[in-house]
Amino acid sequence: MPDEAVAILKSARLDATVQKMRCRHVSSLVWAELAPEIKQGGGIVRTAMSRGQGIVEMFTAETTPCFGWQIQEGQFQLVYLTGSGPGPAHGPGPTRRAAREQEARASRDYFCFDRARTPLGDTGPE
Repeated sequence: MPDEAVAILKSARLDATVQKMRCRHVSSLVWAELAPEIKQGGGIVRTAMSRGQGIVEMFTAETTPCFGWQIQEGQFQLVYLTGSGPGPAHGPGPTRRAAREQEARASRDYFCFDRARTPLGDTGPE
């Protein structure tokens, strides 16, 4: 949104509410476009708030580990949720990060945004 609109919404304490509504709308567009794939694969599309900003996210499953994406503040982010349990990709460190990156590369086709371009419009560089 334009900075001027954000300032007005903040002064009225409506900025978070409007962000949530916008994110819910984007979630519904994603769901409408990808419903068969989401249902077949057990995926999940949801909205959230983080650091005062709205997030739209989609994951391969409700349980971890899973892959997905998030859009926040106009940026797509690829996400690999390792879960809370122990495992080769969970936790900090270069070895575990390499394991996460290897898992993500193995599922490269999942991260194709071609079908999201129409409902989302121009989102900037990928």
